[in-house]
Amino acid sequence: YMAPEQLTGQTVDGRTDVHAVGVLLYELLTGHAPYSGTCFGEIVAAVLRDDPPHIHVLRPDVSRAVSVVVSRALAKQPAGRYRTAAEMRDALRVALVQVDEEDLERRSHVPGPLDAEQAPANTGVRVKQKHDTHVLDADDLRDIAL
Repeated sequence: YMAPEQLTGQTVDGRTDVHAVGVLLYELLTGHAPYSGTCFGEIVAAVLRDDPPHIHVLRPDVSRAVSVVVSRALAKQPAGRYRTAAEMRDALRVALVQVDEEDLERRSHVPGPLDAEQAPANTGVRVKQKHDTHVLDADDLRDIAL
């Protein structure tokens, strides 16, 4: 969860914490960390060098708006991130409102009997826990943002 500036011994501030929250949200929404490697050195190199795939590419059910918020939190340079956690929270709230509007548009079609049978099951992400699984959905994100 360490930000690039932390790994290179540069000055840290609140934007370093924003990066850590971005890593956490990425992991919750995709089921894996944004950076990977077979050893600590490879992971550090990935944090410093690689941009993780956008969440909405990996999870089409996650809105582009939410994906953009997380991507900005993961920016390599602190200046590219939200200045404060409150600023990130506000951006996430706006993104979730957009999700609600998109969801309302999708649900405006009242399904008939055949549509209901063909409707997909819950499309949330499964988050591995020690003994059980929790599905993270837009309501969970909304709770986090509040």
